[in-house]
Amino acid sequence: YMSGCILDRVSGVDQAKRLDGIDLSNLEQGWDVLRGKSLTGKSLKGANLHGLDLSGCDFTGADLSNVNMRGCWMNGVRGLDETERLDGINLSHLEGGRSILRGKSLTGKSLKGAKLGHLDLSGCDFTGADLSNVNMSGCRMEGVRGLT
Repeated sequence: YMSGCILDRVSGVDQAKRLDGIDLSNLEQGWDVLRGKSLTGKSLKGANLHGLDLSGCDFTGADLSNVNMRGCWMNGVRGLDETERLDGINLSHLEGGRSILRGKSLTGKSLKGAKLGHLDLSGCDFTGADLSNVNMSGCRMEGVRGLT
């Protein structure tokens, strides 16, 4: 639990194998500690990343179940469509990168309970995805497939 800490000049966070449950929300400094990092294949289950600058991160193959990314900067983020588990992820009210899922194929993905409020989901394909209890309020939905 590191909520409210000052993490200035911290390195190596991206080298950890598991970041399950880590709370990096409300950092006084160091809110960019993960910016541009490769988190490919990492487990971040239940992590609280609220408000961090995650711009340029690669989440390919990461377990993002129940991760709180509310209010994060997400410009240039890669790999969200290439991870199997997005159950309960909170991507609502992003500061940047609201189009991170636009046009992506999320076929067969599990998004149970995900909070996707105010994202641009235009052109997404949700065919066969588990969308149980997903919040898509305020989203752009032009050309979305697989919702019927």
